[in-house]
Amino acid sequence: DPKLTKFVGGYDTNKDGRREELQTDNIRSGEIFFTKFDPINRIASGTFWFDVLASDSTIIEIRNGIFDVTFTL
Repeated sequence: DPKLTKFVGGYDTNKDGRREELQTDNIRSGEIFFTKFDPINRIASGTFWFDVLASDSTIIEIRNGIFDVTFTL
């Protein structure tokens, strides 16, 4: 079984006409949970949450995230 040891969450915002790309760090982190991983049909599904620090020092909390994707190896 593959084990995920590090996850980097990202958040893109277009606030006030400017784009900001934010990522988790050693202080603000999150979790990802795989509810389905099918390597034969190449499908992954799950939930996630994470926190990021914006350039104006506010903490953005991403909650109840979901994903259902197909992937290539």
